[in-house]
Amino acid sequence: MSKKYVWFVSCVVFLSSCGGGGSSNPASTGVFVDSPVINIGYRTETQNGFTNSRGEFKYYPGETVTFFIGALEFPSVLADERITPLDMAETDDVFHPMVVNIARLLQTLDKDGDPSNGITISDGARSHATQLDFNLPILTFAIAARALITNGGQDAAVSELISVAKAALHLLSQVLLSELLESAPSFDTFIIGSWRGSNDDRDFELLSVFEDGHYIHAVTGDLGLNEAPGMEWGTVNLNQQGFGLTTQDFDSNGSAGLSGPYIGESPPWIFQPSSTPTVVPSGSVSEGAVIFSKIQSEGLLGTWVSATTDAELLSVSFFEDSTYFYAIIDRNDQTLMSGMELGTYSRDNSTGLLTVTQTFDNNASAGFTNFVGFGAPNLFVQVSGDALTLTMDHDGDEVIDETIEFVRQ
Repeated sequence: MSKKYVWFVSCVVFLSSCGGGGSSNPASTGVFVDSPVINIGYRTETQNGFTNSRGEFKYYPGETVTFFIGALEFPSVLADERITPLDMAETDDVFHPMVVNIARLLQTLDKDGDPSNGITISDGARSHATQLDFNLPILTFAIAARALITNGGQDAAVSELISVAKAALHLLSQVLLSELLESAPSFDTFIIGSWRGSNDDRDFELLSVFEDGHYIHAVTGDLGLNEAPGMEWGTVNLNQQGFGLTTQDFDSNGSAGLSGPYIGESPPWIFQPSSTPTVVPSGSVSEGAVIFSKIQSEGLLGTWVSATTDAELLSVSFFEDSTYFYAIIDRNDQTLMSGMELGTYSRDNSTGLLTVTQTFDNNASAGFTNFVGFGAPNLFVQVSGDALTLTMDHDGDEVIDETIEFVRQ
């Protein structure tokens, strides 16, 4: 079974509100969240209009807000800085039938079919909308909503509501994100760096996200169905809601990581709020979870990438527990095998001599393989700020034969 991924990240959906309470004061600003719901109608006792590109609406404290799509009205609720389907159903249960019905409908009506970048209600949906009973059982509601979703103005034709599990998972992730402290950094800034995963079934798991949008995911251990020990290298779209769509330029870990079985969809990784980078599971979401913590990045420790070779990717990470991770993708050099290796290391602080052992290796002779064992050639590492120099004496004659420069990520 594939693991769920739970992160505690300090990011925020910014909600702006102004003082108010009377016609002489500016109205407050709230947001309708299941991702921000864009272009949905709303009205209060004094305000009306359509939510903007951030899902925002105007209200005065104490007013009731009603959201609507044409003739379809959603349950009214006391206006606040953040409104969710949970508020409309007066529950904390994302699997409450009314919550599920609202979330499935909104996410299915999303114009571009990708709710991770916001849910946009098309103008065409308004002309086909009729009133629905959100208290209906889930299966009955799905039948009742079919006429609307098939004529909802989406970019691609839709014939049925998205699954209950997918809708609930997405709603939960968005609600958790919207509850983060306003002073926290944005997700796409916070997530940059390298993270180690922890789970009883995983011997090793790493996710590195780079500023240019590339990422590395690597995993070994007792993996789930269709997952394999190995790594993937690709690009990931970062947005305020977490991970968007991904592409993989190299993938040897099967359905593990950010590729998985959900081609053309955002990876369903859950992000949970925390005041620290360390992740702590919470409730049923954490069952079977892989918990990630950001790794230290100072001195030798951290993730390094080289731009001085012809390889598509050459990266090495050193961890505080004396383990290392090495990744290479070089499909133009037939003498090398693209892949990853793991091992342990020790370093002589005076000479920079690096001594390594290997615990996993699927990149053949690439990496540190030839430097393992008694009598192996010498391998040196020197660090200066955010620059790392790796030098190699391949033939043991005490003359450096190869030098590779790395920069800190």
